[in-house]
Amino acid sequence: MIIAILQLMATRSASALSAALPAPSQCKVAVCGAGVAGALTARRLAEAGVAVTVFEAGRGPGGRTSARRTDLGHFDHGASYFAPKTEAFAKTVDEWVAAGAAAEWRGRFGTLRDGAFQLDAAAAPRYVGAPRMSAIPRHLLTHDRITSVFGTRVMGAAFDDDGWTLRDASGADLGRFDAMVSSDRLMASVAGLPAAPAVDTVLSGLDDVPQFTAAAGKVESSRALVLMLGFADGAAFGSVPFDAVLVEDDVIAYLSRDSSKPGRVEGPELWTVHVTPAYAERTLTAAAAEGAVAGEDARTTLQKKTPELVSAVARLLKPWVPELPIPDVAVAHRWGAAFPSKPDHDTTAISELGGRFVAVGDYLVGPRVEGAAASAEAGAKLLLDACAK
Repeated sequence: MIIAILQLMATRSASALSAALPAPSQCKVAVCGAGVAGALTARRLAEAGVAVTVFEAGRGPGGRTSARRTDLGHFDHGASYFAPKTEAFAKTVDEWVAAGAAAEWRGRFGTLRDGAFQLDAAAAPRYVGAPRMSAIPRHLLTHDRITSVFGTRVMGAAFDDDGWTLRDASGADLGRFDAMVSSDRLMASVAGLPAAPAVDTVLSGLDDVPQFTAAAGKVESSRALVLMLGFADGAAFGSVPFDAVLVEDDVIAYLSRDSSKPGRVEGPELWTVHVTPAYAERTLTAAAAEGAVAGEDARTTLQKKTPELVSAVARLLKPWVPELPIPDVAVAHRWGAAFPSKPDHDTTAISELGGRFVAVGDYLVGPRVEGAAASAEAGAKLLLDACAK
């Protein structure tokens, strides 16, 4: 997930009332973040006639639906799939499927325990982005009324009674907008107070958006560690009886055979491996300490941990792959705030300043693609309801 840290510089009293938002066809909105929550909010606003500019710090959209490109193909190293649990989300997924941005993953799912695979014959339909998970936010952002600005992190946001002036990290002006949507819970405090604290600390000073401050400040997140393994020749994996398994193990929690997903390149064998929370925390802490001593960047130190993870995968696959081939791709990835804690409120999205500030994100609902989508739908509606009719 890409984390954008916004610095809010409020220039008005918290008690002052903002001017009403213009009608949708006259409204300009900035959306910060291009994961599912930000991209779907932008899409719903654009469909209603709003002119939307999406700012994303990364080179492309993704967030929880990020995909990693390699010479062998793409790895879905964020969410592996999504299975709709509500009628509303099922309808949204149908839209994505109809547009060719998603497809049902008709794989073999189950559990792996003590070297034995148990098939889940009653598994609910599971869906993935096609040809990769990031195809979903990319599809959502493809609209005549959406302008996407990648590689740009919004760092300054000055507000007055009728809108926002945004700036990037260098202080360059990013434009003037009637309203702003944040899909990130991490924001700095108001002008004159310290800059944003580290991940997972309670925010303070956002007097003009107290609901957002309260909700964001309660969230805690755990880190995650993912290994991406690619094999140019997949012949050795022909007898593996599963495509995705939950694993009962001290090291590995989940294995996903990404090359079995619809729309993927045939030939190479691609696996995404999620480790257990305890192992991830232990390994990431050790890597940070070792990197500090060696003077290495975090990515270099983390890569040195891949052999032990490859060995753990070889151990689990040994009943079907007696000798795991040397991988052609072996990349470890750290998610700094992968799993926000379950919210203790019923708020799906937040609207403040008369609809000129809207907060969306899966941290408000639950750390799933469905949670991000539900928040986006609610946030877009809140903003549109605040527009002049």
